[in-house]
Amino acid sequence: MAEHKSKIWTKDFVNIALTQFIVFIGFYTLLTTLPIYVIQELNGTEAEGGLLVTIMLIAAIIMRPISGSIIEKLGKKKTLMWSAVLFTGTMFFIL
Repeated sequence: MAEHKSKIWTKDFVNIALTQFIVFIGFYTLLTTLPIYVIQELNGTEAEGGLLVTIMLIAAIIMRPISGSIIEKLGKKKTLMWSAVLFTGTMFFIL
């Protein structure tokens, strides 16, 4: 019997992996730097910095099921493109 092995390292796979890597880098950079910004620049307390991280993580958890329904309605490719554009736009506002 001949087995057909499909390649995993396709152009689409590499593009999606790189996109996800960039998104995770941005997310976790914000996760670590926002509390420092609140404490040092805004003269907040450590509790307020921790509260900010908690709110950010809760928002990320709440969005996961919602994003699933958005993917079903718009399709995977369209959702990925729109979310990448929105993410890039918001990162420029933060910087």
